[in-house]
Amino acid sequence: MRRAVLVAAAVLVATAARADDYLLLHAAQAELQLVRSYLQAAGHNYEGHRKVALDEVNQALRELREELESMRREQEGHKHPSADSD
Repeated sequence: MRRAVLVAAAVLVATAARADDYLLLHAAQAELQLVRSYLQAAGHNYEGHRKVALDEVNQALRELREELESMRREQEGHKHPSADSD
């Protein structure tokens, strides 16, 4: 019984940590989108540095989208079917 409680607690902690990670990554995505809009609105190219920065921000956003999608799929895989889905 004690082992089952410890395993259940470990699963809950891991799930909570993953949820926190998801929220942090989602917040980072929002911040990067804001940075991208500032860079796009900049009136000067700064000798190509603005374009490089935009490329890097866009790459980071792609990476975050992929990870958030992966986390969402993983979470859906852990959902239990409802009892009345016969």
